Amino acid sequence: MPTIDLINVTKRWGDFYAVDNLNLHIDDYSFITLLGPSGCGKTTTLRMIAGLETPTSGKILINGIPVFDSDLGINVPASKRHVGFLFQNYALWPHMTVQKNIEFGLQNLKEFLPVVDSEFTKIKNDILVLSNPKKVIELVKQNIDKKGKVDKRRTLIAIIDYFKVSNFTAKEIFDLHLEEKEESEVESLTKAKIAEKEKALENITHKYEEKGIDLNKDGYVMAEPELAEDYIALKLSYDVIKDYKRLLSYSDLASKEGEKPLKVIMRKTNVSQKTAKTLLEFALSIKDKSEKEQEEEAKNELKSYEIELERVKNGYLNNNFHLNEKGEKIPSIDFDNKNWDGKKVHLMKYRKLSDEEIDLKVRHVSRVVKIGEFMERYPSELSGGQQQRVAIARTLAPGPKVLFMDEPLSNLDAKLRLEMRGELKRLHIETGSTFVYVTHDQLEAMTLATKICLINNGVLQQYDAPLDVYKKPNNIFVADFVGSPAINFIEAFVDQKEDKKITLTMLDGLKFEYVPTLDLDLTKLKEERDLEFKEKEEKTEALKENKKYVEKGNKDVSFKFAISKVTGIITSDEEREIKDNEYVIGIRPEFISLNDNGVISGEIYNALPSGMETTVKIRLNEFILTGVIFGGVDYKVGSNCKFNFIGKEILLFDRKSGKLLSQGSLKFLGE
Repeated sequence: MPTIDLINVTKRWGDFYAVDNLNLHIDDYSFITLLGPSGCGKTTTLRMIAGLETPTSGKILINGIPVFDSDLGINVPASKRHVGFLFQNYALWPHMTVQKNIEFGLQNLKEFLPVVDSEFTKIKNDILVLSNPKKVIELVKQNIDKKGKVDKRRTLIAIIDYFKVSNFTAKEIFDLHLEEKEESEVESLTKAKIAEKEKALENITHKYEEKGIDLNKDGYVMAEPELAEDYIALKLSYDVIKDYKRLLSYSDLASKEGEKPLKVIMRKTNVSQKTAKTLLEFALSIKDKSEKEQEEEAKNELKSYEIELERVKNGYLNNNFHLNEKGEKIPSIDFDNKNWDGKKVHLMKYRKLSDEEIDLKVRHVSRVVKIGEFMERYPSELSGGQQQRVAIARTLAPGPKVLFMDEPLSNLDAKLRLEMRGELKRLHIETGSTFVYVTHDQLEAMTLATKICLINNGVLQQYDAPLDVYKKPNNIFVADFVGSPAINFIEAFVDQKEDKKITLTMLDGLKFEYVPTLDLDLTKLKEERDLEFKEKEEKTEALKENKKYVEKGNKDVSFKFAISKVTGIITSDEEREIKDNEYVIGIRPEFISLNDNGVISGEIYNALPSGMETTVKIRLNEFILTGVIFGGVDYKVGSNCKFNFIGKEILLFDRKSGKLLSQGSLKFLGE
């Protein structure tokens, strides 16, 4: 599976920065959610990786190969990045059946693929099914309707799903009507059919042998590595373009010798006529350009060839390999063939898929997303969830190594959205692909992702595992955005003595001791913060001296937070001087414990029981704190209560920078 790297990627329109200097590494086989508020740049990031949006600057690499590089002028189109894209809008063809919708992209697909004899593959599958007549009869009998008639559609799906064969094989076997015959007749009929088909396999194999071509047991054409013509053609072209000046000289040589340039290129480079035409077209395109332009064009062309070569090698020749006598890795995708001798690989051709291959792929993805029984229906005959499954199947059918999803569940109702989340997580495991998923729903991001990439105003705020984002947020924004019910923010005045003990005054004069999990030197941290502010300001001033620099119009603002009071929500963006001893405490609702032994007195301001848990609003002086009590309990509004702040994951933030300083616990000292 491929890795994805974004290096200093920026996208701006004028002075509006949608994505601002983003650096990101996405591991293979990961499920990444791009999370953030509307307009933060998450969809733009997704579209840039997919090739649907062109970055202003930076680099994007897929599997180590650049698909975009602003310095080198590389921008590989979306169609050649081998990724799948799933949108919020299902975009299904209303006049096509489910099967036709999924097939559509496969029918137009043309790329480097292993050469396979589809007739050979189908006959092998026919034999597989014919060798299990009792199972076929059992599947038929399981799909007899109330009137005693065989439901052909359901029976075909049952045969396809059980044996993992195409619709063509299933129909041929169904038409034998084995369930209507006596056991002895079934045995003789299937034996005769198997013998007939084995003979057909022998004939196909013999035809290839006469031409000196080998077929493996799955019907794939095998060849010596040097005979893999299309790959070699690419490699030869690459080697010629590396010495592009010599290639340009062939035109002059042709004029001197009165020979066609095409013939000279073929003679001098030992390439085929088809490859020579490609090389000649490139030579003519750069012939009248300056030396610098020629060099740039050659670099870009070589990068394009490198991408194609790597894709053929890694995408279709697999990562399995053996070492030849020179210690070089020779790849092969024929790892299922136990008799493979390590000398031959699949022959590659630039071709389309056969009808048998298309049907096998369609049936495979229909099993994965569980829509096999809907193949003959039209989109209008399906529910929203079923249409979404069809859209997913259509995206998965070409076998993308990376699947991009832009809020694909937002059109579904809450219950169906929850069900589809589970399906997406299962799909991620079954397909083995890398998933990159855009959402503004933090619960969706938490439940699906292996890593959350949280963005605000085009700037990466945190890139971590979901529980790390929740428990150790980098800053106030992250802590506020992730978590439902939201975190409680409390302004606190801090005093740290020489013995490093930290005392807090907050909530209208209440005193607490803050015990950090690790040693904390607030004075030193202040000095580091101020130095960081100064360096950032100097860096910005230096950038302004560059004529190409465009100052950010949508300027980053200081981290805001909200404090709930009886009089309403008070925000932190009021204009006033922030004192050096001002900090912010963040307390998750689950760390407020209501019990009779509590040391802090409050009043139940509100209670919202939901069965599994109860969200409680507690009034403390003029402040409102939110707690979550697990279990089916309720509280009387206006009643007095006792509570404690519990746990060692209470957060201390710097007021000026908004950064997390420490996790710790609170001890109540009194008023």
